[in-house]
Amino acid sequence: MGDQQVIKKAYSEDRVILTHDRDFGNLLNNPLTKHKGVVLVRYSDQSPGNVSKRILPLLESLKGRVKYALVVVTDDAVKIHSK
Repeated sequence: MGDQQVIKKAYSEDRVILTHDRDFGNLLNNPLTKHKGVVLVRYSDQSPGNVSKRILPLLESLKGRVKYALVVVTDDAVKIHSK
């Protein structure tokens, strides 16, 4: 499934996208693309165990701030780009 198809499906199902795919960062350059939220995970250790251990508490702490935003998560920072 292509990125635009993923975005449309997530939008229609009222879901936030959690991804490692940097192409979703292009939403900053194309703000007209409708989405319910994208979390771009860029940890230095992208293993499933590390990501799930770190991302679940982070998402809980960001509740309500992820919707309709592009959130870029790195080892050192969390940047929220809202519409």
